[in-house]
Amino acid sequence: MIHYGNKSYATRGVEQVQSSFGIVGFVRFTEGYYIVLITKRRKVATIGYHVIYKIVDTCMLKISSQPSRGQSSVEAKYLKIFQNVDLSSNFYFSYTYDLSQPLQPQMRTIPGSITMASKYVWNQRLLKGFTKNRISSKWVINIIHGFICQKNISVFGKYVYLTLIARRSKQFAGTRYLKRGTNDEGDVANEVETEQIVHDASLSWHSTGRITSYLQLRGSVPTFWSQVTLALYT
Repeated sequence: MIHYGNKSYATRGVEQVQSSFGIVGFVRFTEGYYIVLITKRRKVATIGYHVIYKIVDTCMLKISSQPSRGQSSVEAKYLKIFQNVDLSSNFYFSYTYDLSQPLQPQMRTIPGSITMASKYVWNQRLLKGFTKNRISSKWVINIIHGFICQKNISVFGKYVYLTLIARRSKQFAGTRYLKRGTNDEGDVANEVETEQIVHDASLSWHSTGRITSYLQLRGSVPTFWSQVTLALYT
């Protein structure tokens, strides 16, 4: 499309910079905005007609209408810190299935509808201005952090799909020994919601086929406490 559109211009016209599978969000440090894109994905599960992907690789592109004047040391510092976050490490998304919610609430909503109001949406802040300006929800992709795995197993000769979804909360998250207890808002450290979904191969959505979901919630002991880490290395 871009190639044929450029034929009518004497100059180069529009140039394709990067192809992607979705927008993670937008981030700004000191000199303008960057867009974070999903450039590689891998299919890990299907629930009915919904496909779930794991992020394999991402890229950042600077958004600017002005010619590049070089990058300051402060901008380079913040950019390097942000890029230390490995988005290819256990981040997942789906175009039509809301991974931030368990199965039961989605059975009461319109199929394919996605909400951003969840403590399990890790890119919510990166899309804050995007959703505030009422951009089409088709551009918005909820990204969760955790683990998703699906297996096709045989039970008494009948094949069923066993799907495990672990959602890690973005509230009060951190490494195991440095984050303990709860914060002032009542969020416990390293909270994880684990869901086991079992459905048969005939499932298209909730109205057809058989499907069941079992939910577990775990986290640190909900009180104010901490752990001295020095004892672990002596």
